[in-house]
Amino acid sequence: MSSNGNSDSDNSRSPLKDVTGCLRRSSRRAGGIKKGLQEKASAKNLASGLKNATVLLCKVESIEQVGKRRKVSTSKYGASPKKKKPKLNDQQKGKDDLFLKPQPMVCVPAYDVWLCEPTLAQDIYLYTKSLENCHLLSANYLSESGARVTNEMRATLVSWLVEIHGHLKLEPETLHIAVKLLDTTLSRFNVGVTRLQLCGLAVFWIASKLENSSLHAKDLLQLMCYTGDASILVQMEEQVLKVLDFQVQVADPVFFLNRLLLYDEHGDSQELRNTCNYCMDSLLHEVSVVEIKPSEMASAALLAARYLNNRTDWPLPLAYATGHWPTPAALRPLATKMILAIQRVDDVNCPYSGAYRKYSSNRRFYGLSKSAKFRADHLTAVVVALASC
Repeated sequence: MSSNGNSDSDNSRSPLKDVTGCLRRSSRRAGGIKKGLQEKASAKNLASGLKNATVLLCKVESIEQVGKRRKVSTSKYGASPKKKKPKLNDQQKGKDDLFLKPQPMVCVPAYDVWLCEPTLAQDIYLYTKSLENCHLLSANYLSESGARVTNEMRATLVSWLVEIHGHLKLEPETLHIAVKLLDTTLSRFNVGVTRLQLCGLAVFWIASKLENSSLHAKDLLQLMCYTGDASILVQMEEQVLKVLDFQVQVADPVFFLNRLLLYDEHGDSQELRNTCNYCMDSLLHEVSVVEIKPSEMASAALLAARYLNNRTDWPLPLAYATGHWPTPAALRPLATKMILAIQRVDDVNCPYSGAYRKYSSNRRFYGLSKSAKFRADHLTAVVVALASC
C-alpha cells in the first residue's frame, strides 16, 4: 500500500493539457528511445527462439526416425512375420465396437461432471452395482414370512409415502431408498398393523437423512395427524436400524438413471427426467417391484419415457450404457408394465394414486401427469407400440 505522501502527490498531479510543451517533447523523446530498445530486444529474442526451435525440430525428427525403424527378431530365422488378424463378419465387428469401445456421453450437465471422472465413476458404479442384489426379495415375501401386513396394506402405505415425498420436495433418491428399507424391514420384522404407518415414516426419516437435510420428527408426525410426543418416532427408528443391522446403503434406480441420461441426446431435459421418475414412482406400490434390479428399472423407465415422447429408436450410446443391444427387447415387458400402472392410477379416485397427485403439481412438475402425453389414448398407443416392436 502507498504512504500518505504518495497519495498526496498523486492527487496534486496536473492533467496532460496543463503540462508545458517542453515536458511533452522530452517525454516523447524518452518514449521513442524506450520503444527502440524494446524492438531490438524482441528481435534478439526472436533470433534466439528460432535457433532453439531449429535444434528442437532436429531432435524430434531424429527420435521419429529411430521409432520408425523396424524391429528385427534375434532368432536365426530372421525377421518375425506379421500375424494376420482373423476376419470378422459385420455382426461380430459391430459387437466388438460396441462393448470394447466406450461410447461418448452425449449430454453432460455441469453438475454431473464428477460422474465422468475415470478415477471415480468406475469405482462408484461398480460399488453401487454390487449392492443391487442385497435388497432383492421374492414377490411373496409377506406371505412367506408370516407377516400380518398384506400386499394391499403395503401398497396403500407406499402410495402415501410417494405423495408426502412430493409434498416435502425431497430428492428422488429418498423415496426409492425408503421403499427399499421398508421392504427389507417387513421381511425381517413382524410389524403390527397399527404401527405400519409409523414404521413407514421411520424408514422415510432414515432415507431423508441419507440424501437430504434431516427433517424434524414433529413435522413428520403431523403428516399422520399425530400431535403427541415425538419420541415414538425416535424409538421406531432405533428398532428399524437394529433390524437392518445399520446396513442402510442401498442401490437406488435414480443413480443408474442419472448415468443413463448422460448418454441420451435429450438427457439435459428436466421434462424427460421427470417422466422417467414418474414411470418408476407409479410402479412402487406393486409388491413385484422388490424382485426388479434398480439398473433394469432405470433402463426400462428411460425406454418408456422415450416412447411417450414419440422416440422409438435405441441409439448406440444407450445400448452401450444399458447393456441391451442391439434392441431393448428385454426391457419392453417392464416398460409396458410401467405404462399400464400409470393407466390404472391415472385417476384421483384410485386408492394408489399417490404418484398421479404428486406429478400433477403445477409448481414443481408443471402438471406432468395431466399433460397430453399421459392421456388414455396416447398411453394405449404406447402400449401397442411397445408390444409390436
